[in-house]
Amino acid sequence: MLHSVRLLAAALVLSAPTAHAAYSLAPADIHPIGSRPDAAAVGDVNGDGRDDVVVSTTFYFDEKNDYHLFVYLQQADGTLAEPLRFPYGYADETGLAIGNLDSDAAQEIVLGHGGGIMIIDWDKGRLHPVVRSRTHTHGKGRRVVDVALLDADRDGALDVVAQAWSEGAVIYMGNGTGGIRESVDLPTPASGYNDIGTGDFNGDGYRDFVVQSGQGETNAYVYFNNGTPAFAGPLVIDPTEGIWGGEALGVGDFNNDGRDDLAIASDSTEVKLYLQDASGTLVYDRILDTAANPNAMLGHDLDLDGRDDLLILHGGGAISVFLQDATGLKAGPVVNGPYATHLNTQGMGIGDLDGDGCPDVAVANYNYGLVIHKGQGCNSVADLAVEAVLDDGMLSLHLANIGQRSAEAVETRVTIEVSQGQLVDATVSCPVEHRDASSMRFTCTRGALAGNDSQWMHVPLEISTRDRRARVSVSALTTTTTHEIELRNNAGAASRRILTPVPGR
Repeated sequence: MLHSVRLLAAALVLSAPTAHAAYSLAPADIHPIGSRPDAAAVGDVNGDGRDDVVVSTTFYFDEKNDYHLFVYLQQADGTLAEPLRFPYGYADETGLAIGNLDSDAAQEIVLGHGGGIMIIDWDKGRLHPVVRSRTHTHGKGRRVVDVALLDADRDGALDVVAQAWSEGAVIYMGNGTGGIRESVDLPTPASGYNDIGTGDFNGDGYRDFVVQSGQGETNAYVYFNNGTPAFAGPLVIDPTEGIWGGEALGVGDFNNDGRDDLAIASDSTEVKLYLQDASGTLVYDRILDTAANPNAMLGHDLDLDGRDDLLILHGGGAISVFLQDATGLKAGPVVNGPYATHLNTQGMGIGDLDGDGCPDVAVANYNYGLVIHKGQGCNSVADLAVEAVLDDGMLSLHLANIGQRSAEAVETRVTIEVSQGQLVDATVSCPVEHRDASSMRFTCTRGALAGNDSQWMHVPLEISTRDRRARVSVSALTTTTTHEIELRNNAGAASRRILTPVPGR
């Protein structure tokens, strides 16, 4: 009788787990623009799989650069090319959003300006890419200062929420091909220095939007998606209890329960956190003490651990990072940036701008230009890999965590199949989910596998066959509840002809 060994019982430690640095931002990398940079956004605008940066300018006695949109395309080596430039008209303040308004790989740029919105569509489906820009106005035109994208009528095409300074919002209904089929008024109480964000704020599976008024009644107004451009609501959230408050807000799942939450600037030094409960209600949770003058906020998984973090851009140019751990958001590193007194609420974007997998931050700074802070510390992630090796009479599986973060609740599911023969013996101590004459499936679990650690599994095989075409094949898939950024190496497979068949029993 052949002897089997427990899966992963024979451990081979390749190297000891090493300490890793938490996520942080590098000092500023400045790209001068001229004029007055105002809004910034990050996305893949040409469909090549790399994040790009867009920056809008307003006016500063610079005829060449005033009232332009600058598009910085990321190159294959992770650098940014010289910007493409698109004039758009005029604006005192602009809004920017990037999203896919059609079905191609390139995301569209939506710019809010003094007369409505402009959409820039990069058509990559031609021999030479064609870039089209189209301006859309509504009635007498609105000075659009904030834009956001969601599917208001639930037809599968993104629509544009265009918030004016103090004249309400316009919902531009997307036609699914990058254009606009109609526009609809939506009165809102916002009265200047506004911010806007989208998220599912009542748990019904549809994205809603929220607008924060930075002056007048400094409330946040949540509009719920009811399948029409009229929306439902608004739900009024007063983070200041009637006192003059802040202007910035951020959206994310800030307690890792699968529901979208809100962070709202309540005054010059406080951000209030509103968490969505199981009934779909936004409930005040606590105050996040932060540096002065939050001007812009974004929720994003910065350290790639699967939890949303919070990034705050302050007047003066500094950026605060609040990283989420198992107990919630915690104040993290602060990086100083080039000075600017007051920055646009849509003046910051996040994405991988150098191809290293780590989120970077782009800021439109009116004194300096495009400011980029590279993300650091993203190597502290889990990355499981499994390799299968078949020799005559032996299956060997090598399970490794080639990342630096410990992988929790690891499961490895193994399937063995024999063609033109019978699987006589392959006994393992892990739970067997399926077993017949020609195949076997089992899953082995472990509590954790440390970073830079690896272990072996060896299973002797006894196969009976009379056919020299007989083959044995194995596939393995390993998973963890810890967030991974690379999943392609979580599967391993091998196949081998049985070179020395033995008489069937």
